[in-house]
This record gives sequence, structure tokens and C-alpha cells, in this order.
Amino acid sequence: MRVVQLDWFSLWPWLPARYRGEQAVSVRAEVIDDGVTLRMEATDGARLTLVVRARPPVEVRLNGRAIETWSMVAGLPVGLRDDPFRTAYFWARDAMSTSDSGDLQPNAIDRQTLAALYSQVRALAINAARRCEPKARALALRFLPDMRWKIYRAILGDASGRIGELALTSPGALIFAFALDTIDGAPGRDAASRFLDGVIAGRRLQRMLGDLVDAWRTIPRIDDPTDDISRPWPRVWNLVKIDRPRLLDEQRLLVRRAGPLVPMTCLPAPPPLGFAPEDIPSSIRPNALWYVTVKCHISLLAARRNESARTCTALARFVSLNVLALRKAMPASIRPLWSIRVLSNWALAERVTLVRHERVAAVLERCHRWYRQTYRDCEDDELVEFPDDTKLATPSLAALETEDFRIRPLTTAGELRREGDEMDNCVGSYVARARRGAVALYSAFVEGRRLTVALEKSASEWTLAEIAATRNAPATPEEERAVERWLDGAHPPSPGGN
Repeated sequence: MRVVQLDWFSLWPWLPARYRGEQAVSVRAEVIDDGVTLRMEATDGARLTLVVRARPPVEVRLNGRAIETWSMVAGLPVGLRDDPFRTAYFWARDAMSTSDSGDLQPNAIDRQTLAALYSQVRALAINAARRCEPKARALALRFLPDMRWKIYRAILGDASGRIGELALTSPGALIFAFALDTIDGAPGRDAASRFLDGVIAGRRLQRMLGDLVDAWRTIPRIDDPTDDISRPWPRVWNLVKIDRPRLLDEQRLLVRRAGPLVPMTCLPAPPPLGFAPEDIPSSIRPNALWYVTVKCHISLLAARRNESARTCTALARFVSLNVLALRKAMPASIRPLWSIRVLSNWALAERVTLVRHERVAAVLERCHRWYRQTYRDCEDDELVEFPDDTKLATPSLAALETEDFRIRPLTTAGELRREGDEMDNCVGSYVARARRGAVALYSAFVEGRRLTVALEKSASEWTLAEIAATRNAPATPEEERAVERWLDGAHPPSPGGN
């Protein structure tokens, strides 16, 4: 058993006095035969307990509550917010960086302290992964992180080994079953349970998949036209009144052809209004891209009221054939679905009936010409997604860096979005305004505390509009005065434009 006590102040005794107080966190990690346990306690009494058992009876519990998501990687994942080890690390980090006033001060912890905490939690995650059954874990790792723990538990609970075989031969069937299991209401859970029991019993997959799709069609949430997520389903169902059996056959086909990296949110959506089975890539990553684009985004076209079914169907057929070509035709800085969304807006707004085998380059040229004309003066960031390398109009205010003060402009759409993500605020939605020069955004550090600064154009000069810390925590009067001193000294008496 390894027991480690991490005390913030013993690792970093030079912490500024205003951050001292109830800030220490002790970490007690224990490796057991079938898993690991982790106990954290802050000096204010807050506690976090994590128990991971990787062998039967398998379970992950966070503060006594069963957790359905674990990435099962040998370390801490970067992008999965619900991973229990990542949750534990950020819990301790936030506990150590909370001042007496309750504000988060993430920049008040030095790198040595964070590295020690990160290393300890990561080592425990590695030990937990090593205690998993190797073959079952290898099969689970083929899927997206939010599916892995579900797949792993199902494989370990099946003495026949058939669920493991299904994870290799028809992963989409398992993803679809678990997706229905997560939908509120008994019908989805009962259908998923019957499907897994049938797999273990050795029933024919085609028949069980038919039962699963029949249950999917009748789940109340899917038939509820007031639900924004499931609104496409009633319209699709009504559009194909004459050929509803074909619609269910297409859903079964799409489930069977789905690869292990297809998200659970894709498969419960209705089939697109038009596609060809040969459009679906067999390689794992292109397969996932096709489903995310066609099964999710293009399927949602059916939710748009007063749109031409003919236009929507032609658009779906064109995108289904050209998903990979559309991705390759766009610069690397463009977000994956940006070109598809612009293409959809153009086709529906102009009632363009696309020809399935039309040249992608010619279609995109027409689309982007319309886009530039339509959104040239657009002020609504919700209508348009600017590429990350879009330049923002920034005033001629000099960046500054001293021992206690540092400030720099955010000059691209990507920098602005990253600032919003890292500071947990909404500045990422200011791209259109910043691009026109109506607002200028800066990232600042005042005595180690990170701030987001917004300037607005007032008459002939830039004025301080807003200044906030992480999660929009208010700045102190001293921090506001420091930024105002920079602003007063940075621009000339009669500032010009951008």
C-alpha cells in the first residue's frame, strides 16, 4: 500500500499571504488487488473518495455514487470531462486554489505543486488500468471513452464471450443498445437489456437488431415532437408514409455498418433523407466522420420546418457521397462541420437542388460566394463560424510585461475561443464584434491572477468595458486600477481607429 500526503504549503512555502488559509489538500492513494482507492481531504473538511474495482464485481464510485464513464487509459485523458481520475485531479486543484473569499485563483499554484498532484493521480490511473482484464480492456479501448466502461463491464459479465465477439464484428449494435439504455424511460432500457441477453444466449443478430429498432421507433422521447433533440423523427416518419418499412431497414443497416468510434448520440437519430450504402466508409476514422456528419447533422435537416423535402434529400445525397472530399477541400484551420453547415444554409436558403455527382469544388465556390455576400456585415456569431485563423481588428495598444503585470491582445478567433474555454467565460462568442473592431479582447495577469479584459470603442478612444477572472469572478479594485493605468499610458491622448 502506498500512502502519500500532499500538502500544498510544504511543497511551496512562498505562496502569497492572501491565498493562505484553508488551502491544503491531503491525498491518500491505495492500490488493492482488484483496483485502486483514492481519498482526498481539504483542510476545510471537503472530501472526495474514488473507488475503482477493475475485476468482478466491477465498479467505479465517486463519493459513493456509481459512475458510468471511465476512459480506461493508462493516465489522465485530455478531453473527457467525466473521467473519474481527471475529476479528482481538478477537484484537488480547485480546492487548493480557492481563496478565502471563495474565488478561484488557478494561477496561484506553482508548477511544482501541480506537477506533484498530477503525477500522483496519473500513477493511480495507470495502476487502475493495469488491473483490468487485458483482452476485455483492449476491446473496450477500440470505442470512444464514454463507451469503454460500459463495454468492459458487459464483456466481463458474459461467460460465453459473445459480447466480446460482437464488439469486434458489429460494434454499432452495441453502441445502439447502450444509446437506447441512456434514454429516459423503461422501453429503451428494457430493449437494451433484452438485446444483451439475446447476444449471450446466441440468438441471431439480425432478428435481435430488428427488435431493437422496433423498440427505438416506439420510445416516447423519439416520438415527442416537443423535444428539440428528437424532433426530426416525427417529420421523417411523416415524409415516408408510403415506405416506412424501408426507413426501418435503413436504420438497421446504419446500425450494423457503424464502427467503434461512432458516438452514441448519432445512432438514435433518424436515417438521413437520402444516402447510398456504398457511401459509408469501412475504415474506422472515416466511418466515424461520415456518421457524425450525415447521421447527426444532415439528419437534423428534417427538423427544419417549411423546408423543401426535395432540397433536403438532394443535399443529404450530395453530402453522403462527398463527406471526405468536403473535409479535404477546406483549410486545416476550419472546424470539421463548418463547411457542411455553410453548405446546408446556402442550399436551403437558395432552394438549391444539388446533383449527387456534381463537382465538390464547383459547389463550394458557389456556396462561399453566397456566404461572403450574405454574412459580410453579420453581427450574430450564432449564424457563422469563423475559422480559427480569422484575424481580429485590435487597437494599437502596446502589450506590456513587468514583474507583476502582463497583458497581450487576442488577435485571432482561435485565441479568443481558447481564452473563453480556459477562463470558462463567453468571450469566444465575441468573434464577429472583435473582427469588426467594435470590441478588443486582452489576456492579462495581475500579480499572478489571470484576467480577461474587454475594451470598447467610445467616441475616439478605447475604454475599459469589462474585466473578470475565471468564471467571470469580479476583479479587485487594485486589479482594475492596474489595467486602467496600462490603458491610460498605452494609447495616445487622441487614439485613432483600429
